[in-house]
Amino acid sequence: MSHGLTLVEVVIALVIVQIGVLGALSSLTLATRTLSEADRLETQIVEMTTALDSLAMVPNPNSGERLSAGGTIRWSTRDGALLVWHEGAEVLRDTFYLRPGARRAR
Repeated sequence: MSHGLTLVEVVIALVIVQIGVLGALSSLTLATRTLSEADRLETQIVEMTTALDSLAMVPNPNSGERLSAGGTIRWSTRDGALLVWHEGAEVLRDTFYLRPGARRAR
């Protein structure tokens, strides 16, 4: 009776370890991509919210646009609402109602 591992057992153990390492690397890549996407979305939302806050101070804002880091921020007024959207990789929208009881825009 010999003590130790055979070559086949060592190869099987190395394959199992390799599968685990590849799974961990795959998860790390996905997490990095998701974090990057979340960071980009947060930047766009902050830029859009800043524009919305600035426009809310103006008595009768006009339609317009402004270039931002991730795309273009555009705004317009309709039915008592100030519509603000960010056009970048995808379009983000938000609505601010200028006067109480204004009709909800869809």
